[in-house]
Amino acid sequence: MKAALRIQSRLITSYGEHVSIGREVFYSFPDPERLISLSLDRLRRIGLTRMKAQAIKNIAMTEYEGRLPSVEEIEQAEELSSIVKELTRLKGVGPWTAELAIAQVHPLFPLGPRTDLAVRRGFKNYWGYRMRP
Repeated sequence: MKAALRIQSRLITSYGEHVSIGREVFYSFPDPERLISLSLDRLRRIGLTRMKAQAIKNIAMTEYEGRLPSVEEIEQAEELSSIVKELTRLKGVGPWTAELAIAQVHPLFPLGPRTDLAVRRGFKNYWGYRMRP
């Protein structure tokens, strides 16, 4: 997770918009147009694998084309599993990523990721839970 946060920070500070207020600098996440315009090599320079860089570009293009569910659609969805299915159809997005994205915007989504083996092992080791297949 530490490596992912470092890469996210590099992506935001390298390609997001920024504003300075006093001595503080604040950054926004790069918009889809900016991400689409970046070469795979530029994305790889911040630490992404080629596959993750391509996935980011594909997701950005999907958002740019208006084909990603909006925050409002996620908040109002009665059946969030359909949103998870929709997101996991995108190349490079698995259940863990889809569930985490939904949990960031939906106040009642039971934070997963239940299918992540590392998370399941962590629960087992910390609380002594048995792992089910």
